[in-house]
Amino acid sequence: MRDEQFITRQMLHFCYICADARECETEETCVECWTAKDMILEEPQDLTTEELLILYAL
Repeated sequence: MRDEQFITRQMLHFCYICADARECETEETCVECWTAKDMILEEPQDLTTEELLILYAL
């Protein structure tokens, strides 16, 4: 399964503003929802601080 920090970032990025967030009760249902809505991001690897700050600003 995915790294916990990655899942947390995805949830903060996508679920916070999602009207259907209350329906996602497990990590698997969240991932299915993101995939269905074409919202899943690639897990970042070895990014610089500047690149991470840009991602968090999105």
